[in-house]
Amino acid sequence: MKPKQLFRVIDPGYGKRNIFRFIARITMSLGPVAVATAAHRFIPWLAAEVISENNCRKNRGAPLDENGLIDHLSLQQTSRATVIGISASITNAVPRALAIIETYAHLPAELRPKAIIVGGWHAGDDPEPFLRAGATVVVHGEADLVIAPLVAALCHGQDLAEIPGISYWLGETIVRNGIPNDFDRNCAPGQQGFLVVPQEQMDSLPEPDFGLVRFATIKVLPVSRTRGCSGRCKFCRVKGVARHQSPEKLVAQIQSGFSRGIRRFFVVDDRAEEDFDGFSRWLTLLDEWVEARHIKGLDISTQHRLSLAGHPRADEVLSLMRRVGVSTVCIGFESPIKEELEAMAKPTKQSMMLEWTKAWKRYGFLVHCMMIFGYPIRPGQPQPRNSRGEVLTTAERAEIFWQFIKRVNPAYLQLLIYSPIIGTDDYQWLEAEKRVLHDIPYEFHDGLHVCYVPDPGTTPDEVQHEAVTLSRKFYARRVWRFQWLALAAHCLKVGTVVCSMPLIWAALMPLKGWQARLAWQWPKEKFRVSITHWGAQLIIVRFLASLPPFARLLSSVTKRPTT
Repeated sequence: MKPKQLFRVIDPGYGKRNIFRFIARITMSLGPVAVATAAHRFIPWLAAEVISENNCRKNRGAPLDENGLIDHLSLQQTSRATVIGISASITNAVPRALAIIETYAHLPAELRPKAIIVGGWHAGDDPEPFLRAGATVVVHGEADLVIAPLVAALCHGQDLAEIPGISYWLGETIVRNGIPNDFDRNCAPGQQGFLVVPQEQMDSLPEPDFGLVRFATIKVLPVSRTRGCSGRCKFCRVKGVARHQSPEKLVAQIQSGFSRGIRRFFVVDDRAEEDFDGFSRWLTLLDEWVEARHIKGLDISTQHRLSLAGHPRADEVLSLMRRVGVSTVCIGFESPIKEELEAMAKPTKQSMMLEWTKAWKRYGFLVHCMMIFGYPIRPGQPQPRNSRGEVLTTAERAEIFWQFIKRVNPAYLQLLIYSPIIGTDDYQWLEAEKRVLHDIPYEFHDGLHVCYVPDPGTTPDEVQHEAVTLSRKFYARRVWRFQWLALAAHCLKVGTVVCSMPLIWAALMPLKGWQARLAWQWPKEKFRVSITHWGAQLIIVRFLASLPPFARLLSSVTKRPTT
């Protein structure tokens, strides 16, 4: 029997300074798995595999180089892939994606793949660098419905003119194929030309097959039923019209992961409640399954708008969420400053933010607060001002943020510096005003480093300093100025929590009707928060050690004349 040809999909490693690489070591990006699954499912002569450079272990057989990333020459020598797929959604991972393309494109003829496909938002918005690096094709948008015919055409050397939504070289010219109406009518305004799966075909998509993943240890399984978002936030690249799979499909993903021993799940939908009736339905179905099978240990994280707590049916769904095991809610607060929220086009009522937060916390959720510091306001729009009528300084903005954070008192804080993302509305006007710092390498485009020129009266150095200080103050409070003392304090706190957990559990038992699992929930969450804060402080210490070289780079870049 003829051996199957291999389609290898690679999720490139993040930049080494990216703090999100720590959580990436125990999970996977869903997109590469979904694309590999679609190709594998619909091409009978094709095998597929997925490799995440952020989650690859030597003890699971991964051939690693001196940087802890995949040694692609060694991998190709061991298992030759006919077609390579590379995900280039995250700007921070673009340098590594380009390096991987060049590696495969310059392999000896006997090892070189027939084709290299690149997808993801960044590549779709800026395909030329990837094609010049050696990619055969760049896919614009969601590749699920075109990946099988595309891989088949590339394997057999067929013409690409009939495959929609791709860019490729035709002689010395880059050609971009158009998109039929079935795709285009599902695009948001201004996003025509990008592939999106139509609503009527969402349920036909196969369940992502994590059995295709190699070399990884997956402790947190990503699941999804919604693509796109009805919001039109200026800083966000998620622009497609919201489309949904049936609630049963999401529950099936959780059940499948649970049967493989996974207990932690992350619903990666930009807003889990985008389709409210469907959201309520999958919670109900999951609750029925949990009750019928006496399921224990489910730990689910979801993403929401803060305003869900103000929905007329909020009590119903928040109670359901807690019953099925939703413990952590990731909420984009973005900013406590009214003018910034308006400039973002963020559909959040500033006056209700604290009240809605109290509602989330009243149900016992661990609130993961996501904020953006240093948001640029477009010329002509109102600037935030102090009581004297003057435009807020960076320090004044930081103080407003800090007072708000203290009042919200979330379990976790993810405060990022504004980063101009290619393809967004903000990027377009910042680029037109020459405020995007192109001399800052992509490896620093991670929300932790200033990559743009802030508003007048604010300097990049000030934004960088105040943003880092806010995170330090949250995770270390009064001893935030003393890195190692703060770390020692966290170690002491973790030890205290561990020692007190049995006592707390025993005290809660009569209050929880002598149900051991319910009594254990609160001390377990206290332990999780304390250990996460300890880890965050350790990350901050490491980040501060790596910051001086960037500070020098930022200073030199911002002193250069604008061209």
